[in-house]
This record gives sequence, C-alpha cells and structure tokens, in this order.
Amino acid sequence: MVQQVTDWVCAHIKEAVIGLNDKGIICFANPAAEVLLKLTSAEMLGKPISEIVQDFDAEHNAYTWEESPIGHACRQHRYYSAQTEFFQSKSGHDFAVSYRVVPTEETSDVDALLFFEDMTRERMQMGYLQKVMNHDPLTAIPNRQLFMSLLERAMARAKRDKKDIYVLFLDLDGFKQVNDTLGHEAGDNLLIAVTERLQSCLRESDSVARMGGDEFTVILEDAKNKEDCQIVAQKIIDALCTPFILEEQKIQIGTSIGIANYPTDAQEKDVLIKCADKAMYKAKETKGCFVFSA
Repeated sequence: MVQQVTDWVCAHIKEAVIGLNDKGIICFANPAAEVLLKLTSAEMLGKPISEIVQDFDAEHNAYTWEESPIGHACRQHRYYSAQTEFFQSKSGHDFAVSYRVVPTEETSDVDALLFFEDMTRERMQMGYLQKVMNHDPLTAIPNRQLFMSLLERAMARAKRDKKDIYVLFLDLDGFKQVNDTLGHEAGDNLLIAVTERLQSCLRESDSVARMGGDEFTVILEDAKNKEDCQIVAQKIIDALCTPFILEEQKIQIGTSIGIANYPTDAQEKDVLIKCADKAMYKAKETKGCFVFSA
C-alpha cells in the first residue's frame, strides 16, 4: 500500500523526480521528468544521470558525478538543495533549475530522490524586474540607484589599480523652456535624443546615468589625466550645443558640467558626487562650460 501511494505521488507531482543510487544510476523517473528532459523512462532507466542530464554550477562549469553536489549528497545520504545551478539535458536543452536531493530509507534500492524544476521563466522575470528597478524608464540608461553602485565599483577598481577616475555632473541649459513651450512629450523626446548623443561621446569603459529630470552623470574610468577629461567634457558640450531637430523644429539647448576627481577631491562616493554637483552650479553661472571641483 505504501509503495502504491509513493508511486501515485511521484506520478502526479508537478516537479520532475528521478531516483538515484549512490553510483548515480537512474532507478526511475516520473512523467514530469520525462516531459522536462524530453525522454521516456525507458530511455533513462539504468543509465548514469551524467548521460541524461549534465549538472552545471552558477558559472556554467560542468560537474562530474564525483564532484557534483548531487553526487556528494547521494553518497553521503544527506539532504541538499540549490537554486543557482543549471542542467543540460541529453537533447542539449539548457535551463536554470531549482533542485533538492532527498535521501531515502537506507534499506531502499534508491539512495536518493532528485526533485527539480525549470526556473528559466522565473530567472527571466527576475532579470526584467532588476532592469526596471535599476534603469531609467524613459532613456533606458542606469538610474541614480544603479549609478551609485557603478560608482562604488569604479572607485574600488581605481583604488586597487592606483588610478584616478572623474565624475561629470551635467545639467541641461534651456531644457525647462522646451518643456514649457512645446510640452512634456517634446521634453521626453529631447531627453532621449540627449542620451543618444551623450553615449556617442563616451567609450565602452565609461558609464552614463540619468539622475532625474534633466540631470545626468558620467563616470570616466580611462581618462589618463585632467586634460583627457577636459577633451571628453568639451566633446559633450559641443554635441549637446548642436541643435536638435524634433518634429521638424530646431531646438537649441546646452549643458553645464561639474567635474570631480577620485581620489583628490573625495574618497567617498556621496562626497564625490556633491563635489561634482557643486562644480556644476558654478559652471551654470556662465553656462555651456565645464568647471572642475576646487
């Protein structure tokens, strides 16, 4: 009776279930496992699990049975679970998994049950949510939250490599007038166009973010010196001073830029940004120029 109940549960459970002995040989597989792995039980029974499904770690490195967490759990007859690994089926289907290894009674021919499910959709949804949380919805570039993380990492690399980095704080000149006269939709389109021009002025190693409104920030990691930073800043000013054409209208704006250096001006990210912000307000007194933090 107990075996009948066990068979019924394994047949109807939504998770894929594979029974294994301590050598990694498959003793049974439920219907959910057949569907997920695209194989019949007959094609799996009596074969090493490594021939049916390959176990990968989070860095996508393949495990052997001897070194895999599943193998260790089976041989040691202990419980184990993981949510950050990958399986690859015999058919070549590669998918993220959540799994657990559950030891059975020691008198059983099956040493452990491997329960697993495909987490690909959940991973994709999580990636989408993280992107939404960390990127500006209008321009799709990093927002303030992600910028702070990028700056922290850049400062850590600069400290390790004994290099300087520069933070540019940009405020658009004349943007409010565009919003007031042409409307918010035109203002949004202008911000998107500004973002594209900003990105065209930067290198792959540089980062640009929208802090909110018409304020942007840039991290220059590969500027060799102050003069190199000046070249980039002037390139941005020239690009944003060139008229934009939106809905057949010529729109003229500009930008004022404040620049702060790590580690000279500050060694904490919040202070570094404040230095660049303060320098930007100094630049706005003249407009269309850049000012280094004093």
